[in-house]
Amino acid sequence: MSRPYSVRFLTGSGTAVDQTYTVPSGYRAVVRHVAASSGGVAGDYVQLFVAGVTCLTYTFPVSERSRMWDVRWVAYGGEKIRVATGGSQAAVHVSGFLFAEAGARVAGAGDLAAAIAAAELELAE
Repeated sequence: MSRPYSVRFLTGSGTAVDQTYTVPSGYRAVVRHVAASSGGVAGDYVQLFVAGVTCLTYTFPVSERSRMWDVRWVAYGGEKIRVATGGSQAAVHVSGFLFAEAGARVAGAGDLAAAIAAAELELAE
């Protein structure tokens, strides 16, 4: 398995966010962080689905404006990560790590390898 790199899978805000990220073939995604905020109206909610499974459902009480979750959910190549919100003005951010599967032949892997090498060089300086 390759070295991991950080990825923002999904981000959005509005009255009804509904976004989907499809894990590229030959990769494995690990969702590690979910952050959501509310417009301050009872009933604002966030839902997260990983590989077709509901992993998170949270409805904000009026008194709470934001919440963060430290999680560990895995999705494999071709599987989807989906987030949905509802209410007055909800916002959500889903991030984590993306790994190239060992031995996988991945389209565009040269671009990925170049980006990782550049990041490693920057860290070394």
